[in-house]
Amino acid sequence: MKCGTCRPGRGCCSDFSSRSEQLPSLGAIDIVDGIFRQALRNLAKRLAAVRAGEMSGDELNAANEKLVLWLGAVFSGRSRHFDIVDPWHPEGLAEELMRIFGRQISVLPTMTDEEVIAEAGRLFVREGEDILTAALEAGYPASSAAEIEPAVILAARWANLFAGALVEEEA
Repeated sequence: MKCGTCRPGRGCCSDFSSRSEQLPSLGAIDIVDGIFRQALRNLAKRLAAVRAGEMSGDELNAANEKLVLWLGAVFSGRSRHFDIVDPWHPEGLAEELMRIFGRQISVLPTMTDEEVIAEAGRLFVREGEDILTAALEAGYPASSAAEIEPAVILAARWANLFAGALVEEEA
């Protein structure tokens, strides 16, 4: 679609028909990696706050539950801020999560795909807490605990899975 004022030899404003704003895709590993890395940064801050007595264990658990429910909603397509990859989100992802983590997560036959994704998110949070707690105990500040190699690898592994990239089966 041209602007209507373009003339040969005088320049043109170009065709803007393909320049519509697009949402970040949950099929893009860099986008999904950013989601999981930010989740780990936030988790590190919360764990440090608990260690400093600024947050209770119950508050930490409530914040973690909010995160896993958010992951379930986002990756099942209920966020207006991201584009999903159909049919991977949510059906394919939920099936893959059950295949890989079936024995590690509590999945009931009546659960929705969103609930399965959230349940896997709980596993991510538990793994993240273990890595970040070890980092904090080793003296890393909360601001850099999520940047240590095990945390970066954890985020990348979950990003590959949630974006639909090939992943190795968990033991």
